[in-house]
Amino acid sequence: MYRIKNCSKFYGFTMQRSIERAANRGEEKIFWMEFTHEKPAVIYGEHGIDFNREYCKQNKIGIAPVGTSGGTIIHQQGNLTFIFLSHKNTGCTFNKQLQETIADYLRTKGLNAQVTGNDIILDGNRKVSGAGRMKRKNMWAYGLFIAMNSAEELVRNICYKPMKKVPAGLSDYGIDKEELLHEALNFCHRYEGD
Repeated sequence: MYRIKNCSKFYGFTMQRSIERAANRGEEKIFWMEFTHEKPAVIYGEHGIDFNREYCKQNKIGIAPVGTSGGTIIHQQGNLTFIFLSHKNTGCTFNKQLQETIADYLRTKGLNAQVTGNDIILDGNRKVSGAGRMKRKNMWAYGLFIAMNSAEELVRNICYKPMKKVPAGLSDYGIDKEELLHEALNFCHRYEGD
């Protein structure tokens, strides 16, 4: 398992370069990273190109494209991402199992956490996690993003589309990031060992 360190406003590029290098070597690996920059950043796939770039420019919010078919993700300091690289299109097994592991952990903390599609939802419409996948050369990359800090105000200012699910951060619910990370990494170690 790799930890990608020093993820800054160029988070998307850092992630993509790491995936490209591993794909070139044909490695099956799990990466995890924490967004460490003080300023938020926007990463977007080909379905996320319609957002307020002028607001991002005025507020010095970094923008980075990633080669996915996904939408727009707004990263803030402390948010986590996990990526599993595989030669096989596993139908997002990694994402689903990691989402269930995190949702189970959140339920032990008294939260009403449900896995719905690609998201982990709290209290019916509060989104704290999203998942996606992309193909690079002969490798599939399955990713899961976990929001520790709420981006609700940023989403309202940056995204043109109305929100179906309200972005939330797990720290708003008193969830300790290190404890959550421990649960997630334990799952990743087990997954790599299977």
